[in-house]
Amino acid sequence: MSLSLLLIGCSSETIQVESNNKNLEFDLENAKELTMDASNWKFEASDVTINKGDSVRLIVNGKQGNHGLAIPELGIATGRIEEGGQQVIEFVAKKSGNYKYFCNVPCGHGHRDMKGFLKIE
Repeated sequence: MSLSLLLIGCSSETIQVESNNKNLEFDLENAKELTMDASNWKFEASDVTINKGDSVRLIVNGKQGNHGLAIPELGIATGRIEEGGQQVIEFVAKKSGNYKYFCNVPCGHGHRDMKGFLKIE
């Protein structure tokens, strides 16, 4: 299965992680929204249960400093998100599990503390 990333826009970007599997197309009408705020040196995420097969819209807001977000096992990696900026990642949750996410933009002494897990049931 191949994955591709599509970057659109400048200050507010949308990244779509797509699959060539037609059974897992992104469902815009029923997408679950997960908001994640990035600040020095933490992520704050809304509490959303994501199920296998769900279409997910992950909104990453730059609240303080410059950060990014990576979830390697899901093929997700944003670019730099500046303070006040936003990136939106749209993907289909293809498999269950706990997926580690972290800041992928060096941001200072607390950079290594910017991590967490996204659970797909």
